[in-house]
Amino acid sequence: MKIIFSVVVALVMLASGPAMAAPTINYSPFVLTAQTTDRVLSVSLSDGLGVATGGLAPRIYFRKNANALFSRACTLVSGTVNSGGWNCSINNADLGGVAINDVVSYFVVAQDTAGAVASNPAGVVATNVNSVSSPPPSLSSYTIVAAVPSTVNVGPGEAITSLTNAGGLFALINSGVVTSNVTVNITGNLTSELGTHALNQWAEEGAGSYTLLIRPSGGARTITGSNSSALIRLNGADRVTLDGSTSGATATGIGGNAALRELTIQNTNAGTNSAVIALQSDVGGAQNNRLRNLNVLGQDPTTTLIGIALGGATPGTAGTNNHFNRIENCSVRRARFGIYSAGSNATLNLSAVITMNDLSATGAERIRRVGILVFADNGLQVTQNSVGGIDTNENADAIGIGLGIQEVNTSVATSASPVIEALVSMNRINGILNQNTAGYSAAGIAVSGRDGGVIRIQNNMVSGVSSQATTTWFRASPRKPLLPIW
Repeated sequence: MKIIFSVVVALVMLASGPAMAAPTINYSPFVLTAQTTDRVLSVSLSDGLGVATGGLAPRIYFRKNANALFSRACTLVSGTVNSGGWNCSINNADLGGVAINDVVSYFVVAQDTAGAVASNPAGVVATNVNSVSSPPPSLSSYTIVAAVPSTVNVGPGEAITSLTNAGGLFALINSGVVTSNVTVNITGNLTSELGTHALNQWAEEGAGSYTLLIRPSGGARTITGSNSSALIRLNGADRVTLDGSTSGATATGIGGNAALRELTIQNTNAGTNSAVIALQSDVGGAQNNRLRNLNVLGQDPTTTLIGIALGGATPGTAGTNNHFNRIENCSVRRARFGIYSAGSNATLNLSAVITMNDLSATGAERIRRVGILVFADNGLQVTQNSVGGIDTNENADAIGIGLGIQEVNTSVATSASPVIEALVSMNRINGILNQNTAGYSAAGIAVSGRDGGVIRIQNNMVSGVSSQATTTWFRASPRKPLLPIW
């Protein structure tokens, strides 16, 4: 009898188990859109018994703003009722049409052949798909927004008068949808930037992978303002080119071409943690961006932390997934660090290119401590830069180009964030002075790598390296190369 009873229980569980589970509903929610036409949501539905069809087929419920709900039946387009793809259409005619700033909210409800009902988002109260007494507590939604024009003028007297302020270019792009490549012309000096808005990765419709070009128009321009973080911030934005040349020409030679640098950007903040331009990692990192033909100025070499920073949300911290970025023919002045790029040891940045930049100003215009400093990158290129005029009395080392390290002493054998593969070639380094009397070091090129990586240092000219250090050079283990003075 015990055996028979156990079998009966098992049979009941098998018969009733699947009926207890309602359909599983999955979809990728809509994002911002400039479309005013109907939208079709692709939905995946699965159920052991099978999703009901006919008059009880899955439905999408939708409404405009806080108005009444409408619904439409979904259509099976692939697979089966046990596991299939469905199209669920939001019909704008039901809503009386949509316009900019309208918010469309929606949810999908489905039932199986045994009548078990489920929704996405969860929480619907319904006897069946056609009889909903209460929608989920929160609905999926999207907003109808304006498409960003393919050409935008920014300057005094224009409809848009700033890049980073409220109502400026970055706020426009962040709240809109990009439907083509965009060119931004800076038609006059922007003298009151606040750095309020970073540029985020924009929403796209159409072919996608669009580019954004920001450039001066009609002659040399300046962008000035004060922000305690960074004046210009790309927060995970991809495919942005900030080009200071009105012609878009490309420089050649060591230190680049000053004549092409027709756009000057200065952060006048007197704090000690600020940068001028920052590419900051977000969920997907800031990738495939180009900073070229720019004059980049901090406030003072004793205060401004970094001229150009590639890293995390705070200038001077490590970021992730900031891949394939290029800094070309930029003059960087009045900062403690000139160009800084840092990934993490666990998540290396890929293939940064730093080329033909001028970091050789002296006196009050100089870079105070390190010209170019890179951590945790694989595939790095540092070529044809002019670095010099570095002069510090800080309790730290002075370095022209640092890869994976910013400290030079006999106890350092490796870095927590080394550079793996790199080319350092045809750079001119002239004038690295450390005046700290405690004995801190000076180095033309300092390197910390990792086993298995190849760092090529070739055809560089290094001169004028001087410090109060009592030990002028040393060799570390060849397995963990550290070559602090070149």
